[in-house]
Amino acid sequence: MQNILSEYQQLRDAGMTKKAAYRALHALIEPLSPVARHELKKQLRRLEAQREAQLNLQPAVPQPRQQNDSRYSHPAIRRLSPEMLQNDNDTPAISQPNEDKAPCPNCGRMNHIDAPLCYFCGQLIGSIASLYGTRSFDENEPDESTFCNNMTLVLQVRGSSFMVQKRAQDMSREMIIGRTAENTKLVPDIDLADADAEAYGVSRLHTALSYVPENNTLQISDLNSANGTYLNGQKLHPKEVRVLRHGDELRIGKLYLDVLFLE
Repeated sequence: MQNILSEYQQLRDAGMTKKAAYRALHALIEPLSPVARHELKKQLRRLEAQREAQLNLQPAVPQPRQQNDSRYSHPAIRRLSPEMLQNDNDTPAISQPNEDKAPCPNCGRMNHIDAPLCYFCGQLIGSIASLYGTRSFDENEPDESTFCNNMTLVLQVRGSSFMVQKRAQDMSREMIIGRTAENTKLVPDIDLADADAEAYGVSRLHTALSYVPENNTLQISDLNSANGTYLNGQKLHPKEVRVLRHGDELRIGKLYLDVLFLE
C-alpha cells in the first residue's frame, strides 16, 4: 500500500488531478481487498488534507528593495582582456551533469530520472510507464480463466477439509450449486449440504455454472438466491454472467469457496 501512496504522491506533484491520479493507479488498487481499499482511501484523504494545508500557508511578503541598501550592492564587474577570454587549459570547463536526467521517449526533452511523466508533453515515463506499458502475449498462452479439457474444477470450502471436484467439460448442460433439503427431491449437481450450507444461507438452487467450449472457460451466474453470490467480493446481479478463474474467491451466501483449476 505504501508503494501506491508514493506513486500517487508523485502523480499529484507532477500536476495530475486527484481523480486522474487515482484512475492511473487503478491496476494497482483493484487487486486489494475491500478492507485494504478502505484503508487506502483513508490514507489518500489524509494525504490530500496535508497538501491542502500546505497550499494554504501564505508565504512571507518580501520587503521592497532599497536602492542604497548596502546589502544589495555588488562590486563593479571587471572587464576582461581578449587574452583572458582565450581558452585556458588550466581552467576546467563548467559542465552540466545529466546523470540524474533522462530523455522523454515521446518528445525527447530531458526530465528528472524519477519523474513519473514528462514535464513538457505529459507522456508517462519511468516506473509508472513500466506499470502501464502494453505487454505482448502469445495468443496461445493460457491465462487464469482458461479451463482446458484435461482440467478438474475443485471447490474447496475455506477453513474446512470439504471439497467438491467436477469435470465441468463433461456436462452437456449447466450445473447447479446449492444444497439438498429433507422436504424436496431436488439434488443440485454440486451439493454443499455436508458443509453446513443451510446455516451459511445457501439456497437449494443458488448458483449456475456452465462450461463454454468455444473459449474454454467456466461461467457462473446467480439464480436469484436469497443471500446472493459473490465473486472476489463483488455481488452478482441475478442472471449476470461472470467468468470463473483459477484462484478466485467464490462466496455462496456466507460460505466461502476457493476456486482451483487442477490438471
